[in-house]
Amino acid sequence: RASYDGTHDYTPNPPLMEAKIWDRSQWSVLQTFGMDELRFREGVYAVSFSPDGKMFAVGGSNHDEHLVRLFDMSTGAELAVLAKDGGLITDLVFNAAGTLLATAQPN
Repeated sequence: RASYDGTHDYTPNPPLMEAKIWDRSQWSVLQTFGMDELRFREGVYAVSFSPDGKMFAVGGSNHDEHLVRLFDMSTGAELAVLAKDGGLITDLVFNAAGTLLATAQPN
């Protein structure tokens, strides 16, 4: 999934045990977040970039706990953890203003 401005990309292949943020202009890896940083024991299933490019959201799973973690793009610092009731998070998307984050899950 590409960032809104097309400068960054994430290559999905769920379930991932790491997330790589790519610079699309040179196709080089800017940051790699492993399981220690992401803190998902069962992998990453969804990633979305905020429209302003300042943060990204990662959806993953820890057994029966399904979470979204928000990270700062420039520092990699975790900004927030959002718990979600229900099933596995399979997609994430910010609205155009970057003020809402929607999650999707299979039926």
